[in-house]
Amino acid sequence: MCKYSKESLTLIVALHELLGHGTGKLFTKNVETGELNFPQDFKNPFTGESITTYYLSTETWSQKFGKLHSGYEECRADTVALHLIHFNEPFEIFCKSCFNLFT
Repeated sequence: MCKYSKESLTLIVALHELLGHGTGKLFTKNVETGELNFPQDFKNPFTGESITTYYLSTETWSQKFGKLHSGYEECRADTVALHLIHFNEPFEIFCKSCFNLFT
C-alpha cells in the first residue's frame, strides 16, 4: 500500500472534498412565499415517512448548530468519503493505475 500512498490520499481527499462537502441539501421553507424547496410528497428514505421538519430560508447551518457546525460538517464529509471508498467507481475515476489491484 505504500506504493500507492499518494494515489490513496488523492482519492480520499477528492471524495471528502468533492462529494462529502459538495453534496447534501438543506430542506427549506421560504418565509416570504411558504414554498418548500423539495416535493411535498418526498419521503424520508430511512423511515418512509413524510418530511415534517425543515429550515426556514432565513436560517443558516451555523445558526442552528452553533460552534458544532464545522465539526459536524467535517464528520459528514469524512463519513461520505469512507462510505464511497468501498465502491469501485471512485477508483475507476481517481486512481485508474491502482483500480485493477482491488478488483
